[in-house]
Amino acid sequence: MYRKSTHCFSYSIIVVCMITTALFFLSIDSFAQSVISGHVLDARGKPLEGVSVIVKNSRQGTSTDSVGFYKLTIKGANPILAFNNVSYVSQEVPVNKRAVVNIILKELNPTLDDVIVIGYGSVRRKDVTGSVGTVNVADMQKAPVRSFEEALAGRVAGVQVSSTDGQPGISSSIVIRGNSSLTQDNSPLFVIDGFPVENPDNNAINPADIESMDVLKDASATAIYGARGANGVIIITTKRGRSNQPPVISLDGYYGNNRATKKQKMMNPYEFVKLMEEVFPAYTDTSYLKANTIDDYKNVKGIDWQDEILQTAPFQNYNLAVRGGGNGSNYSISLNAFDQKGAVVNSGFKRYQGRIVMDQKIGAKLKVGANINYSYSKSYGLIVTSYGGNDMSNAFLSNVWAYRPLAGAFGDSLDYWNSQLINSDLDPDVNSTTDYRYNPLSMAKNTLNDRFVNTFSANAYLQYEVAKNLIFKATGVYNKVTNKASVFYNSHTPQGDVNTGRSTGPYGSVTNVENVNFVNENTLNYRNSINKVHSIDALVGFTLNGYDYNTFGATGANVPNEALGISGLDEGNPTKIVSLVTYNRLTSFLARLNYNYKSKYYLTSSFRADGSSKFASQNHWSF
Repeated sequence: MYRKSTHCFSYSIIVVCMITTALFFLSIDSFAQSVISGHVLDARGKPLEGVSVIVKNSRQGTSTDSVGFYKLTIKGANPILAFNNVSYVSQEVPVNKRAVVNIILKELNPTLDDVIVIGYGSVRRKDVTGSVGTVNVADMQKAPVRSFEEALAGRVAGVQVSSTDGQPGISSSIVIRGNSSLTQDNSPLFVIDGFPVENPDNNAINPADIESMDVLKDASATAIYGARGANGVIIITTKRGRSNQPPVISLDGYYGNNRATKKQKMMNPYEFVKLMEEVFPAYTDTSYLKANTIDDYKNVKGIDWQDEILQTAPFQNYNLAVRGGGNGSNYSISLNAFDQKGAVVNSGFKRYQGRIVMDQKIGAKLKVGANINYSYSKSYGLIVTSYGGNDMSNAFLSNVWAYRPLAGAFGDSLDYWNSQLINSDLDPDVNSTTDYRYNPLSMAKNTLNDRFVNTFSANAYLQYEVAKNLIFKATGVYNKVTNKASVFYNSHTPQGDVNTGRSTGPYGSVTNVENVNFVNENTLNYRNSINKVHSIDALVGFTLNGYDYNTFGATGANVPNEALGISGLDEGNPTKIVSLVTYNRLTSFLARLNYNYKSKYYLTSSFRADGSSKFASQNHWSF
């Protein structure tokens, strides 16, 4: 027993010694330190400065200096170095017990292979010969805006976006490479899902539905659209589903507030009374200074009319989309709801929009598809920048800044007289036949100015592979936009108040406008690469375009029952009837050739012939 126990004890000592030795060497290895250095170069052998060098899964790191050199003390065995720079492809390199690790980083330039949509087709960015700008749609859609043009400003060189009014729903003006005409419209041509549209309602397009946006800026890029592209072309492509993809449901939304970030500095009551004493001393002595001194006004709080007409206005936006596809088919269904209150009281904009897109392959050569969009929008509230010519009582902001901050002859009851001032329409201290200062708060609350827009757009296409590399495509689109404008000025507005010297009294108008646009395009496209040396992309086409416009409106004045608003126009005196019908037609032939030799030498040639009813009868065609 004793001998057996001794053997067991000896074996235990040996095992413990072996484990201890192993742990000792492991601890030495785990706490071992080594110095790694090297150079980071680009493909041309140029040193790269500012490249991040980090030990993977640790906080150890450094960056390269001006000659591309780095030096790093590393703990642990067999670490992995990660090299990162925003302009180059990231790499991870195992050290493998080396003391020097040199590396060459490949330049990151994926945009050269990006596909850009141009007129009646698409090309790789590196094959573009004209001036084409691409909007980063992902960044644009991060902006909380109602329409794409609000987020377009500053995103493409040479594209200027400006707004004439801050009212919600007002479309912005877009100018590409400056104004080309002093008297005519400088707006670009919009091409939405392949179809040219002049002066579209941008509110009808949900920014979340946009897949890509490209801007054609010079004559070479826009020539395929003829004279209509003289002011540049903005090409918008909406999102579609993908084949062999299970349904993807996306839901997003946001909520925020609008407010005026800057206001005009106005006089306080003390400054105002002091000015009045200098300009109108006799009146001031019998009103403001009748029972008070100028110093009494130093601690008086007056009315800043900017605070009365401005508000913190909420806005909200919600998007729901379902996209996917099966074998040879895809679909996209999207819905949008947008509601924005204006920074000025009694103003705002709301939109409800939906889109359905479907594509289907029929056999090996035939493909068909359809894209349907409907949008309803309403914008309301007076136009802030409206101006009544020589009659300043119509100019809203003029009244905001010119109306008095406090009432005169208030005695000891300032609150009472200021409440009288804020509830009165005309400034009682202005007794001029040419200067009627009107309460801006009353103007904003009592002006009815509603605009309703219904937009329906449907397009369909048929694409057939006639032969190898030869594609025929026929497309058709029907676009209808109806606008209704309802305007009414009651007796608490300068336009409808007889005390301002007008004879119209309460009056209003209703205007209905209908625009119908239809397009048919037929193109034949040949695209081929010969021996990987010659690349040819040839296109010929024939298009038909029609535009019908009609408007009808009526105005009624001296409405006896102003509580009815525009519903009471028939009781007033009809003062103006508007009725207009017009149309135009356009027939076009087009052709384009893109050729490049070894992706080094490029040639682009475009031709278009337009036969338009807008041209003189003896010269209907232009080339």
